[in-house]
Amino acid sequence: MPVHSFDAIAISDLTISGPDPFASNSVRNHHAISNNTQFTISGSSAWTEITVDDGDTVLEDGDRSQDLNAGVSFNGTNWSAGDAVHTEYAYVVRPVGSTDPSEQITIYALEFRGDVQGFTAESRLAEDVTYEIISGGSNDPVVSYSQLVVCFVSGTRIATPGGAVPVERLRPGDLVETLDHGAQPLVWTAHQTVRGLGQTAPVRLGAGVLGNDAPLEVSPQHRVLIGQGARGAARGAMAAMLECTATPRLLAAKALNAGSWDVAPAPRARVRYHHLVFARHEIISANGAAVESMLPGPMALKALPADKRGDLFNLFPELAHGAQWRAARSILRTGVAMQRLKRSLRQRYVVLA
Repeated sequence: MPVHSFDAIAISDLTISGPDPFASNSVRNHHAISNNTQFTISGSSAWTEITVDDGDTVLEDGDRSQDLNAGVSFNGTNWSAGDAVHTEYAYVVRPVGSTDPSEQITIYALEFRGDVQGFTAESRLAEDVTYEIISGGSNDPVVSYSQLVVCFVSGTRIATPGGAVPVERLRPGDLVETLDHGAQPLVWTAHQTVRGLGQTAPVRLGAGVLGNDAPLEVSPQHRVLIGQGARGAARGAMAAMLECTATPRLLAAKALNAGSWDVAPAPRARVRYHHLVFARHEIISANGAAVESMLPGPMALKALPADKRGDLFNLFPELAHGAQWRAARSILRTGVAMQRLKRSLRQRYVVLA
């Protein structure tokens, strides 16, 4: 039976003011909606990965074949493989004070063995933001697993001298391990929330595709390092292709979708992308895979909101005058790579030299 993964927040990791939105095991609390109940995520790195066996592609209520694939500790209880998991009802939330429709997020109450224990969401909620419940949602929601938040964009674990740290917790000055220069301080960090559909939908790399120890999601244009010695134990068709790559190169994640069934778009209503900038372009470790830090080239800068672009120009004035940073590795053009990766499925090998 197919296995689906998503991240969830336990009720025990919430600080709630107002009527309890999770008081019922069957229906929404309309008092929580009419009184704009507020909550914050109080736990550090509170998101927990949930894996479910399910014969279809949606998380819903009353599906008797929808069970935990593996045991997990959640909301103060140790749950076992085979325990039933359902989504019981849904709310729409937004940051307090926001009137921007793009910041509205649907959360889905999760029921374990008949009792609501927490929620999952269509986009990752930040730990330093207070959210309010507004009108909307459903008492009988059905949601595709592909719409639920997973481990990255927020939640990606970045290697640091003190161990792996979720990307959303990193700040300027924090040290991060780099492939070429050891531990280096971050100069700038930022995030932006965008539509997670079409060309801006994240690309999901299954565990092991590039030696990553957990599924990894990045923006389509985010580059990963491929080539001999560039990754751990890749698997399947991707492993055969990478073994024949003579020189480590940087390649946009979306190109890998042409060569592996373990790499695919992961669309959702909204997605939060995080940016990490050092004094130079670096290769870092994300969930165990070698990926690039942000390379502030013309297209990347154009994609940033004006205020964030201004912040970078203040830190690196040369960027405002068209200066180009040197990439940490040579970059393989996406179109060329996709042609060769597709051809490799027929030939069982590929040379990207």
